[in-house]
Amino acid sequence: MSSRESSSDGGGASSERSPHELARLQALHGERYWIRCSGRMWIATARVDDGTEPTIIRDSAEDLAVAMEHPEPRVGRWEPLR
Repeated sequence: MSSRESSSDGGGASSERSPHELARLQALHGERYWIRCSGRMWIATARVDDGTEPTIIRDSAEDLAVAMEHPEPRVGRWEPLR
């Protein structure tokens, strides 16, 4: 399968790995997130700590786009002992 083809995860969600899809996500969310696709995973890392989950990983570009629009709150913040 080439990098421009889609694959299905069996649940109906496609894992589109085209440069066009990456460019679309970067245009929409690139100021807030560093976005990339590695193999079958789509990854977005927040550029600034704003209290939401710092890294979002999803199986498809569509799922990643939704998660970037509505990120979960950050959990497990470590605070040094005083």
